[in-house]
Amino acid sequence: MLPIVLAIVLVVLAVAGGGTAVALNYDKLFGPKDQPTTAPTSDPSDPSPEPTGSASPSPTADASGKITWQIDQKTRGKPRNTLAFWVTDGLAIHATDYDVMAFDAENGKQAWRFAAPLIDKGTGTQKVCGASSTVQDGKVAVTYGAGLKQGTVTTFTCTGIALVDVKTGKAVWTSDLRAGGPPPQLFSPTAQVEITGTNVTVRTTTQLVGYGVADGKRKWMGQVLVPGRPDRVCVFNDLLPSPDGGYGLAQCGLSDTLSVVEIIPDNGIPGRTDIPKDVAGVVPCCGTIVASSPLVVAVRAEQSKVAGRYLVYDDQNRMRAKIIRGKAASDDLNHLWQSFDNGGHQFRRVAVSDQVLVAPTMTERNGSAKLIGFDLVDGRQVWETTLGKGIAPVIVGIDGQSVIAIGRKASDEDPLPLVRVSLANGKVTPIANGFAGSGLNYAVDESRLIWADGAVYGATWSIASHRPALFRLG
Repeated sequence: MLPIVLAIVLVVLAVAGGGTAVALNYDKLFGPKDQPTTAPTSDPSDPSPEPTGSASPSPTADASGKITWQIDQKTRGKPRNTLAFWVTDGLAIHATDYDVMAFDAENGKQAWRFAAPLIDKGTGTQKVCGASSTVQDGKVAVTYGAGLKQGTVTTFTCTGIALVDVKTGKAVWTSDLRAGGPPPQLFSPTAQVEITGTNVTVRTTTQLVGYGVADGKRKWMGQVLVPGRPDRVCVFNDLLPSPDGGYGLAQCGLSDTLSVVEIIPDNGIPGRTDIPKDVAGVVPCCGTIVASSPLVVAVRAEQSKVAGRYLVYDDQNRMRAKIIRGKAASDDLNHLWQSFDNGGHQFRRVAVSDQVLVAPTMTERNGSAKLIGFDLVDGRQVWETTLGKGIAPVIVGIDGQSVIAIGRKASDEDPLPLVRVSLANGKVTPIANGFAGSGLNYAVDESRLIWADGAVYGATWSIASHRPALFRLG
């Protein structure tokens, strides 16, 4: 449990019975209270996207690798932004701001579709606002809301939440975010959500709100106060689940401080650990929770030319190492700060194991970049490696004692290598060499990538016509 900072008051509202930090609207709350929720349904009648590839190698692919299937923007539907992507139970499941759709992982054929249910009167247009980054016990969580027209502008506010069974696409339960206590501050058309143990936690602009994973009923709501300013609250930047619960990260701009809170299921956020500028080594303008086990927080410097930091915490949530992003890695890691979706999930292109953090450097003018391995105990660099001249490695995930990475090249015609990189020493071992296809080079760099069952699955963050929306390599 996080140590409680006694000098600073933390407000946790016990309940008796979404939004991102970059799009704030403090003037009004949208939508009436306690509207009934209509349960969503799986929609098998929705037109089935057919993959543009096949089970045999693509004509443009090298014989040592193959594009098993891919789905383009037109087939996937209207322009959409990716909120989350999962591969589980033989399905590749894609959550966007319009729906959640599952595809057979082997051939790319549609299995089911979950559409946001009607929750408030408005334009009739429903929006999925956020989706959990992980699958827990065969379930994922989504938030959603209705379009409300004001003059010629249609705005969305997230007021609903659902737990969805990944095998069927049907809702286990739905709930109104405003029910069960004081309404959360739903200022934005997004609401990041994560399954945190026995709770489903929703991040709004200035609050974390916990709902029971079993029934969707609200359990708690909490805020973090600005140090020395009990009349001001901090703004939550991020949310990430952990094996036992989760963590939230709040930015307290008036005091140049970030605060990490640990989510204790059914008990809220009873403690906090502050990250002031003298601890971070920089004036922290913002941050991201890179990993929860162990806890690693990436802190970006307020000054544009000052390298940021990775702060590593032990199991008692005491800082044990500080990794400076700069010089050796020359990596301000622009990937980490780009958020191509509108569900609050950051671009986490960093691999974290029990002992090693692996991060890519920024791409040089010749298209080359490195992977750097850092010791999580003391923060020292232990190895660096490249995939070759003109190749920028993109981390896909961790498999055993290796990082899986795919190489991005300067030309869309060049085949992309897939490799294993040893966590221990950075040794590179090829898996496949030759993935190529129209727009694939760009898709790899701007996608949520997953390594599962010996294949790479991808979903581009912002779906566009010049690259595949979904794909499987291998």
